[in-house]
Amino acid sequence: MSSNIYRLQAEPDKYLWLTLTDENKSECLEEIREARSLKGKWTPVQVEAIVENKEDQHKLLSDFPEFWCLPTISKRGVKRLANFLSKDVELLPVLNYEYYIINVTRVIQALDENRSIIERFSSGEIMNVERYWFSENELGGAPIFKLYGYHRVAIFVNEEFYQEVQNSGLTGFQFQKVWPHIH
Repeated sequence: MSSNIYRLQAEPDKYLWLTLTDENKSECLEEIREARSLKGKWTPVQVEAIVENKEDQHKLLSDFPEFWCLPTISKRGVKRLANFLSKDVELLPVLNYEYYIINVTRVIQALDENRSIIERFSSGEIMNVERYWFSENELGGAPIFKLYGYHRVAIFVNEEFYQEVQNSGLTGFQFQKVWPHIH
């Protein structure tokens, strides 16, 4: 039986976003997209909440705010999801708030490119996956992971991670079920 796989994203409309106080520091964030360990190399960056209009003044920060398209989690979220964030993940602190960027370092070759529907750049790299097809043997029960060849873009979680968030009262998480699909 297939385990459900979800693409993990922040819920951007209901909550405040975070941004860098100094956008010249954005280069260091690009390293996180590469899914490589930053242990001993990470220097925390200062962040602030974006309040652009009157609507935003009534919004709160969630446990999983939008921040430069990087997974970012509150201290409360880290405590609740500790079992899922201890392996293959580095928690990189930011300044001004008790949040951490989740650096997912587990990249697996589980996407069956022959059975998936994939859009590619002219270079051949994956631009977008419209329909996912996974090799279940390659998933290996990973609770949170990135896909080889698509690791700069998307983060995926398994059913157990999804259920824990759903039952936890944590806010700001948005899940798109990508596997298995209904035929």
